[in-house]
Amino acid sequence: MPSVLSEPICDQTSLICDFITNEIPPESTLEKDTEETRLQWFCRLQIEQLIHHIPDACARLVYYCPELAQRQILIQGEEFWSLLDADSQLYLESETWWSNQNQPGLRQVFEGVQQHFYVYPLTQAKREYLLIGTCRSLSLKQQQFIESCVQLLNHHLSTVQELNHQRIKVEQIQQKNHQIEHQLRNPIALIEIYTKILLSVLEKGQSYSYLELIQSSVEEIRRHLSQLNKSNQSLHVELCDLRKVLAESLQSLQPWLHEKQVTIEQSTAPALLEADAWQLRQVFENLLSNAIHFSPHAGTIGCTWQVFQHEILIEVWDEGSGLSEADLQLVFIPFYSRRPGGTGLGLSIAEKIITDHQGRLWVSNLPNRGAKFSFSLPIRHVQSCTKFLEKDCL
Repeated sequence: MPSVLSEPICDQTSLICDFITNEIPPESTLEKDTEETRLQWFCRLQIEQLIHHIPDACARLVYYCPELAQRQILIQGEEFWSLLDADSQLYLESETWWSNQNQPGLRQVFEGVQQHFYVYPLTQAKREYLLIGTCRSLSLKQQQFIESCVQLLNHHLSTVQELNHQRIKVEQIQQKNHQIEHQLRNPIALIEIYTKILLSVLEKGQSYSYLELIQSSVEEIRRHLSQLNKSNQSLHVELCDLRKVLAESLQSLQPWLHEKQVTIEQSTAPALLEADAWQLRQVFENLLSNAIHFSPHAGTIGCTWQVFQHEILIEVWDEGSGLSEADLQLVFIPFYSRRPGGTGLGLSIAEKIITDHQGRLWVSNLPNRGAKFSFSLPIRHVQSCTKFLEKDCL
């Protein structure tokens, strides 16, 4: 009967040994006769490299594959494994040597006449581990090399687990978005139909303008819904004038501006750049909406810009109470909000849009009172902008 050892051989070290690493190939280059996943390919590569550096050895890697939702076993060096008698093989495969109190690090679990087996636990909960069999005791250098390989395996496995968790969450969100889109489609269509009917019978005036605003808002809602389940929302870049984008944003915010009797100070100078005008409008609406909410009654909100050689600097400021130190640190984090009933998504969405445009968004407090949001956007194709301006002025 083989003797079983449970004492640790050595602690984990921070040594990272030099060994060959290969880039994981695209799916098309994986073996087509098998159902090998990228994770399986990576794990197989690592134990092949391990056996290459430890002659006359075998390795048995047991890990959890989230794609298949079950443990997987990879064996390298089957010739060495076949030298074991049936009882020894059964003992190692049964995992009766496993302890629920496993300590991190390499330890010996089996010693035969000419075989030594060591185990390195990867995770405790799912019983993942690397089992190494050798003809002789491992040297300190070999132990350190195994530990470096395990560190790499552990990092990759935990990353795959986290990515799988995120993938499941995204799928759940997409499913919920499909439900929302389906539930809203008919009510939106009815609003659109009745708005068109009223526009066809009303004379132009204030009521007619309100209906046009409703119609424009419905189109915006429809466009937002169509974007819900698009995983790759590319920018629709075109040459646009900030004056027009700002005017459309202010038009949609008129009821709130009128309610608070807020005055808008804005730049009138042409500001042309290549951008997604619809997404840029979302940025203005999010920043201006916050400014309106925190502004005092009959206060002033500024929206100005300066055009430089390679970028445009836009600033939106208000006369509110300003932001605390905590707000300045957390304001762009999703779901953080000081507004009652706020989702905390407006500013994080605005930052994402600006970043997608290779720009930058930041916030500061004004010296006296109020907050100021600033963002910069690059200017490209100056000749195209000049021609656009000339055409616009004709």
